[in-house]
Amino acid sequence: MQSIIRTLSQLFKVLLLLNLSTLPAQAADKIKVLTSIKPLSLIVNEAFGDTVQVDYLLPPMASPHMYQLKPSDARRLQAADVFLWVGPELERFLPKILEKYSQLEKVDALSYLESSQDALLLAFNQSRQDDSHDHSHDGAHDPHVWLSANVAGAIALNLAETLSRIDPIGADYQALARKYQTQMRQLTDTSQMAAQQLSHKNLLTYHNGFNYFANELSLNIVDVVALQPETSPGARHLSEIKSKAISLQACIVVEPQYRAAAIDRFFTIPNLAITEIDPMGSEYTTYSDYYRGMVKRVLECLSNR
Repeated sequence: MQSIIRTLSQLFKVLLLLNLSTLPAQAADKIKVLTSIKPLSLIVNEAFGDTVQVDYLLPPMASPHMYQLKPSDARRLQAADVFLWVGPELERFLPKILEKYSQLEKVDALSYLESSQDALLLAFNQSRQDDSHDHSHDGAHDPHVWLSANVAGAIALNLAETLSRIDPIGADYQALARKYQTQMRQLTDTSQMAAQQLSHKNLLTYHNGFNYFANELSLNIVDVVALQPETSPGARHLSEIKSKAISLQACIVVEPQYRAAAIDRFFTIPNLAITEIDPMGSEYTTYSDYYRGMVKRVLECLSNR
């Protein structure tokens, strides 16, 4: 009898050691989250930290409206577990490509917001104050959702649902997302307080992509330089933009993704207030710093009007 007990005890110890030996490998096997654009990766990284492995697909200087996938991009899509993107309204090149990757859990941020957080969404042109805007998108939701800190919190909640489902014994993704949502609300509140004295001031943006940001800070977008980001503005429209910026004391917001010689000349024109904002967040490592950086640049520009 004692012999049987000793044998069982030794067997239990062996099984325990074997089980413990597998833990480091399991712990290292984090969910691989690939995002379409860098700002989404900043949200994921800040919300979930080292509980997931995060990377982004598009180079920050590329436009999500027009991009051609490289072989290395295809390999990263194949290696990922979860793909977070805004949706076909923004990354128009992706829908057919994603059909090839059946292993991917695909998280469409805009679809989630439309079904669960509709109050956070804006229609195209909702922050525009002029009558000359492009009506082709009227009635559709603006897909540039990551430019709202409040929406960033909602995107984290959306992703947490998927992470919890595919890794139910892992980190408490839901709790991390709720904490991050609170953090984003606080970031919005402090930014709105900083912008309070400049509320209802005017912006002129390069393309129709800053509605969420302007709306969150109670700023007006009075016109855009290019109705379609893929097309260059004509000389007549640029002249109108210059006149409008001066008469309305507006800050012109340009983007490094769309810099052209005609836009560069704006920097040399007296009485024009102009700032460059990178909506793809090339220089930032956290979403909070990215958002604060945009607020700082816009408020400095408007303070000069």
